[in-house]
Amino acid sequence: MPGSQFSSWLRGWCFFYEDGLNQIMKKVFAILGLMVGMLVCILAIVLYQQGGTPIPVQYDNMCSQSYDGKLVTVEGYLEVGSSVMVNKSRNGTTYNIEFKKTPADTKYVSAEVEQGRWWNCMEGLAKSYKPEDIKFHTNDGTVLTPKDRMRITARVRSTTQGGTREVCYIKVTKIEKA
Repeated sequence: MPGSQFSSWLRGWCFFYEDGLNQIMKKVFAILGLMVGMLVCILAIVLYQQGGTPIPVQYDNMCSQSYDGKLVTVEGYLEVGSSVMVNKSRNGTTYNIEFKKTPADTKYVSAEVEQGRWWNCMEGLAKSYKPEDIKFHTNDGTVLTPKDRMRITARVRSTTQGGTREVCYIKVTKIEKA
């Protein structure tokens, strides 16, 4: 008889254990579901900020009115010219620098690049800097200098007045070695 009481107790305990395990597994899967949902939301936000698939363009056509507001990919050289404009805000610091077709060009488009030591940024500059202090971090973490040809992804902003282009500038979102 004591054996049957023991088996009865064991069956009851195992039922309780299985029921408890089911509850634990339900909570684990609920937490995993929330984590996957959060990951999908973060990915959607990142893709939305990137603005979709960039349009490959030639440097000379980049400032065409048809690309105003669009995300484009173009090759050229980022460099700090005779002056650099620094913008500081709650969202961070950006530099307005020159984007040229070739290093020797005098014609350029103003490019806004985020300051930082992470991906797709330009390292901060001291008030007094040398050309070798200028460094750009690419999308894969490679460090480039103004001597390196780059492929950038940027949002184009172009204004026209009376059919003539007045101002064209770009906001850089991605930097790659060309």
